[in-house]
Amino acid sequence: MNLKSLDLNETVRQARLLSASFSNDKDLVLEAIEIGNEPEYYHKPNSGGGVKNPGDFTAWSPRNYTQTWTQYAKAVLGEFDGDSQPSLRIGEVQSAGLAEGWAPQSLFQAGLLEDEFVRNHLGVYSEHMYQTTYIVGREVHPGELMDKYNTRGNVSRRLSDVEACRRANLTFVLVSLPRSQKAVTDTPGRDKYLLEVRFTERGLDRGG
Repeated sequence: MNLKSLDLNETVRQARLLSASFSNDKDLVLEAIEIGNEPEYYHKPNSGGGVKNPGDFTAWSPRNYTQTWTQYAKAVLGEFDGDSQPSLRIGEVQSAGLAEGWAPQSLFQAGLLEDEFVRNHLGVYSEHMYQTTYIVGREVHPGELMDKYNTRGNVSRRLSDVEACRRANLTFVLVSLPRSQKAVTDTPGRDKYLLEVRFTERGLDRGG
């Protein structure tokens, strides 16, 4: 669902169409709705592929985002019948583990979970992680972007975010895409990456 336009009526219309599409086929189940994407970049005049921001983000912050997202979430779910309301996903933040202020802890402190309706429907907090290189002239080889040390460092920086979500009874989802300046996806490194994430996760389970 669109959040960046800051047009609640537009987003509600999107939700209404989505609800109608699923209500026409009882064999399909809509499990979750994501509202907004990488909100920490909304304040940039031309963020998102060079598309000019239509909204006013002069005072944009995790607190404003939390308040705005809560308003949109209630309006969106209002277009679905009570028995068929999907769960909610929040976050889709790229720099949560890197940029101060956009970690899930900040959203919780801003009152995200204080709203009972949102707390009962919120199921997933997600972050984006791009394992990239933008060094001009550098040749990227298969498996290089997703090597053990690169992956371990990127994942480890987000362990506090994982722990915060677990304490809040939310599922933490990490979406990762390795790419270089030439937008090369490092598919051969996928298995190595998944193993390293799993090892890091097991360390968290042990408390280490």
